[in-house]
Amino acid sequence: MSDPILATYRIRADAAEAASIARFIAYEQTVELPEALVDDPFLLEHVVGHVLAVEVADDGCFHVRIAFEASLASGQLAQLINLVYGNVSMYPGIRLQALALPPSVLEAFRGPGFGIQGLRDLTGVHGRPLLSTAVKPRGLPVARLAALAADFARGGGDIVKDDQNLVDPDFASFRARVGAIAEAVARVNAATGGRTLYFPHLSARHADLHRYAAFVREAWLRGVLLCPHVLGFDTAREIAQAHGLVHMAHPALSGAMTQAGDNGIEFGLAMGTLLRLAGADISVFVTPGGRFRFSEAQAMRLAQACTEPLGALAPAFPCPAGGMDITKIPHLCGRYGRDAVFLVGGALQAHDPYFARATTAYREAIERCIVGARPT
Repeated sequence: MSDPILATYRIRADAAEAASIARFIAYEQTVELPEALVDDPFLLEHVVGHVLAVEVADDGCFHVRIAFEASLASGQLAQLINLVYGNVSMYPGIRLQALALPPSVLEAFRGPGFGIQGLRDLTGVHGRPLLSTAVKPRGLPVARLAALAADFARGGGDIVKDDQNLVDPDFASFRARVGAIAEAVARVNAATGGRTLYFPHLSARHADLHRYAAFVREAWLRGVLLCPHVLGFDTAREIAQAHGLVHMAHPALSGAMTQAGDNGIEFGLAMGTLLRLAGADISVFVTPGGRFRFSEAQAMRLAQACTEPLGALAPAFPCPAGGMDITKIPHLCGRYGRDAVFLVGGALQAHDPYFARATTAYREAIERCIVGARPT
């Protein structure tokens, strides 16, 4: 087996069970037969996973490393995920901890269509983190949502996205709402010389997704907000790639995958590596210290997975969000450096009754933290 897929699992088990569980994973994920029933030499060499190591971890669990034939991924993202964690995700105490992919697998994926450099080129912002916000809540009149987006552009914000709950009942409603917001942002950009981007939330019946995405491009918009854990990783990848759109990935439903204790997929792997394979240019996640319980270690691992070398795939922006206020900007700049998007929602609206002024205050706070930031 040359250049295999290397998967590392964390197993919570007794020492007497660890080796047998490792073999169970190797067989269950490939031939889905008991070990005693597989004696074909070809299957044993080229299909069944090879257990490379079973080692005691610091927390008393075991780390198991298994090699899978690269061809078993079939050049498909869904099959890659199924191969390394499909059936065993239902077995208690097995968590996918790390994944090393050979060139033959990585070459099947284009990755982020824009990445960090592409988004900097679109926004004209270099040398500092980007500032983003969400237009919300659902239920506001379209004119009010458009005014919020326009004020964000007027204040010098970089990316304004729909809230993930902004979902329209039909295509006509989507056209009317997105068209109004896009026009409002475009008017401000034309008046100020700004380059604020507006990303609508793309959510529709599967058969209609391409129609919605095509309208986004017709409206001269450059990107969309997608929920890959809801839509499916490969569906999100295909929609953004087919229409040449920036893919801003929202973490809705991701907790079922990443926060499952002794099961699930390691946070950085799920929200960084796999989303880059799914073409995400921006990975939104909830920042530690906000209204969700996530650790600094998880956040740092995600940021690393978004930007570390991954074949020829472009790096993506990590995007901390959720309960951030202006007092946390220095800490965020210190943790994530220049290559991040700071997504500020309710705290931005609460900062100042005049949304444009609040946006300017946040952007200036970011600029003060980044020494030598180039003018935007």
